[in-house]
Amino acid sequence: KPRCEFFSSFFYAILRNSKRGKKGCYEDVKRWGRKKLLEKMDHIFFPINISNSHWCLGVVLPKLKLIRYYDSLGGGNQECLDRLEGYMQYEGRSRGEKGKCLLGAWKKENVGPRASTAGAPDTIPRQLDGCSCGVFACCFAD
Repeated sequence: KPRCEFFSSFFYAILRNSKRGKKGCYEDVKRWGRKKLLEKMDHIFFPINISNSHWCLGVVLPKLKLIRYYDSLGGGNQECLDRLEGYMQYEGRSRGEKGKCLLGAWKKENVGPRASTAGAPDTIPRQLDGCSCGVFACCFAD
């Protein structure tokens, strides 16, 4: 049975909108992962709301050092992938020896009907309407 951790949708909003800028934004969310065993998880899920109009999903696979961004409309989001990578590295540094597995470069993939990174799985369906993105994001978590 896979070990999973789920973050609130507010997590990424705070990470993205930090007044401290891209380098300092991790200070704003440092308490969110403090009691979580992120380095031992198989999957870490981050629901992401884009401009209060679209839901996507970020998934971190720590054991594979892989971060995926799922979007049912096919939009890639390199900024999100980079911020999640930065957060995982921040957590790795703050955890000392047990967090070493979170340090270093991560593989990052945009996964969607038309925006998949070369070599990434391209198996998610395309959203055909303007209102079911939340359902798609939940299905990607499965």
